[in-house]
Amino acid sequence: IGGVDNEQKKEDIAVKSMISCGAHQVRTYTFRSPVELDKLLVDEGSELRNFITIANPLSKDYSIMRTEMIGSLLDTVRFNLNRQNKDFQLFEVGKIFINARTENKLFVEKNILSYVTTQKVDFFDVKSIVEIVANNLGISLNYEAINLPFMHPNMTASIKWANKTIGFVGKVHPQVLKNFEISTECFYFEIDLSALPIKKSKKIKPVIKHPASMRDLAVLVNENVPVGELISVISRAGGENLEDVELFDVYSGVEIENGKKNVAFKLVFRKRDSTMTQNEVNAIFDQIVMQLTSKFDAKLRG
Repeated sequence: IGGVDNEQKKEDIAVKSMISCGAHQVRTYTFRSPVELDKLLVDEGSELRNFITIANPLSKDYSIMRTEMIGSLLDTVRFNLNRQNKDFQLFEVGKIFINARTENKLFVEKNILSYVTTQKVDFFDVKSIVEIVANNLGISLNYEAINLPFMHPNMTASIKWANKTIGFVGKVHPQVLKNFEISTECFYFEIDLSALPIKKSKKIKPVIKHPASMRDLAVLVNENVPVGELISVISRAGGENLEDVELFDVYSGVEIENGKKNVAFKLVFRKRDSTMTQNEVNAIFDQIVMQLTSKFDAKLRG
């Protein structure tokens, strides 16, 4: 009786990931106004206009169930900026509702992780947060350029998992910011948690008495290389004596050449039957670096 279901587990992982990145969680109403879709420049024929109308709304501002999350967060951004709160990161895990308009289904409900920041960042800074969430959920993502009416046409990408679009990331369209009376640039992403699998729990293993050896690994790779793929290669190359791989930094900017990003991991090595020698650790570490270099043209950083 009771317990936590898979959707709650995914939400918990997402929330903890966002808090670890310094974002503040907010809660907003699922009741919205259809005028919001005009402010977001949503086309008349868009699925986002397949909203559910509330029979007895509190007011016209709360007359429909929301079909998108970005309007809620942009309203929250304006609220904070008007009170002189600046340079912040906000996120919400909340529901959207699409009117299915079919005989056997009244509506489609999705659980969405959404994020917005007013900080001085770029596309790849925000994309790195997406990668951290994906890594903690145990999935690997890909990205493709996409056009959305409320996002910047040249700075937005779809987020794809298993050849399926599960979200998007990029810069909010300047006209949309103006419509919401926001005077600063904003970057935004959202991920449909409902579309993702739950990360499999690790099997409980007996406690190993022998000490672990830890190494930091920092590599320079092309900015479009998914962190999840790097972790997969590291895990395979490390073999059974690589106990854990932990991502702790993704950085692109000052001192990093254009088109590149620095990705840093903490590696934990341990043998079950004896203490590992430094030569054994070095051999595995070198094998990991060789595989990363071969597959991603990675450059080891000191």
